[in-house]
Amino acid sequence: AFADMRRIEPDFSPTVFASGAKQAYEMLLMAFENGDKDTLQKFLSPDVFQGFAAVIDARADEGLTVDARFVGLRKAEIVSARFDHEDNVAEIEMSFIGELITVVRDSEHRVVEGDPNEVRREHDRWTFGRQLGARDPNWLLIATGE
Repeated sequence: AFADMRRIEPDFSPTVFASGAKQAYEMLLMAFENGDKDTLQKFLSPDVFQGFAAVIDARADEGLTVDARFVGLRKAEIVSARFDHEDNVAEIEMSFIGELITVVRDSEHRVVEGDPNEVRREHDRWTFGRQLGARDPNWLLIATGE
């Protein structure tokens, strides 16, 4: 699949992609935790965005706030890659293990989830997709899982 991707975009590099995906992981994870739907909408497919936005809206409806801090990335690796020759769409699945401190508080600032002194490990499988050869160089998050 990577060779096919390089035929469309000769500068494509799995190493450079993985580096960008690591940065995207932290940015998108923190945007989600902080309820930043504007950032999420720019980098998520419409289906994935709807799921993230629904959780953010549900939190707001319940009067919940999230305090989150990204501690670090333990693991980030490419799991699989696919390339569709008909429409030049590339998909790359990544496995991440991130470390965060996350606390959810109710409207009275009581902790209802998490611990401000505990680092939590987040295991995620994210799939990024992009039509190669298109003007927009950004990959979108098109699927999530564990």
